[in-house]
Amino acid sequence: MQIVIHTKGTYLKKSQNMFEIRTENDIQKISAEDIDTIFLAKGTLLTTDVILFALSHNIEIIFTDYHGTAKGRIWNNKFGSTPLIRRNQAIYSTHTKPIQWIKTTLIEKISNQIAFLHQISYGVLPNGATTQRRLADAIEQMTTIQENLQAISIKRIKKKENDWKDSFRGHEGSISRIYFQALSYSLPHSYQFDGRSMRPAQDKFNCLLNYGYGMMYGYVQGALIRAGLDPSLGILHADQYNSAPTLAFDLIEKYRIWVDTVAFRLCQSYSFKDEDFIPKGEQGVWLHGNGKRKFVKALHDYLHEVIPQKNVRRSRLHHIQLDAQSLAQLFLGLSE
Repeated sequence: MQIVIHTKGTYLKKSQNMFEIRTENDIQKISAEDIDTIFLAKGTLLTTDVILFALSHNIEIIFTDYHGTAKGRIWNNKFGSTPLIRRNQAIYSTHTKPIQWIKTTLIEKISNQIAFLHQISYGVLPNGATTQRRLADAIEQMTTIQENLQAISIKRIKKKENDWKDSFRGHEGSISRIYFQALSYSLPHSYQFDGRSMRPAQDKFNCLLNYGYGMMYGYVQGALIRAGLDPSLGILHADQYNSAPTLAFDLIEKYRIWVDTVAFRLCQSYSFKDEDFIPKGEQGVWLHGNGKRKFVKALHDYLHEVIPQKNVRRSRLHHIQLDAQSLAQLFLGLSE
């Protein structure tokens, strides 16, 4: 279970062998055995007893900003597994196998996006048949670009240069523009948007995406650490950000569709009210109050649904951990 505390003034303390969450109007106690991760937003309070209690139960505490993005974490002072994994990360980041892993990850991400657009096309759409035709065109374009990416030979690329990264990013960027445009005109008119906007979000739908992706970064980074990987030693995103968890940026790609799905479903069912979003001028659109609670709960429930993947039935969150462990084994095997 993940505990997400984002109400200003909420107090988290240890009460005997349980966590106690105090708000202005409520007191709730939760057993440590039921918790994996605690998310704390700005304005919440906790004691050092809580931190030590969490560490003793291998519960990580993640601190987030108002937009849900993980800004820091407290976890025990040990990586999972052997340090040879992290050593091989540094040595073999341009080895054929990690690059092939990135290619496979991006292709899976695109397949997920195409499948989602297919799913949307069978639902109720604004402008009916016109939108269906536009979705079909988008799917056709994305499929062509995916085939071009699939055709890239990993054995022939120059691994010591960044040409392969530029090529991968170029294909990914082209797909992204087509995909988000298709998502936009499939949404109710009040949620349609003009392309991706990150920091800040310029509209309601991008606001939801940014908040959801921010939470997912926290989950993915934790999975990498538990698997014995260093989140800061990325492959595709390695040179783009300073001191950032770039391997988390790599691994998260195929899970973004989960956030997209939850956000789309909520908007399509008109689950939000106008007051759930706050326009902040140059600071963009912010998710607020009940809107944040609705979205966090919906995403939490979706991530805990059990699904089959690679012949294994686990929750979506558990599949992230399994994928991180698989990547760790890939790096571990490079020195054999």
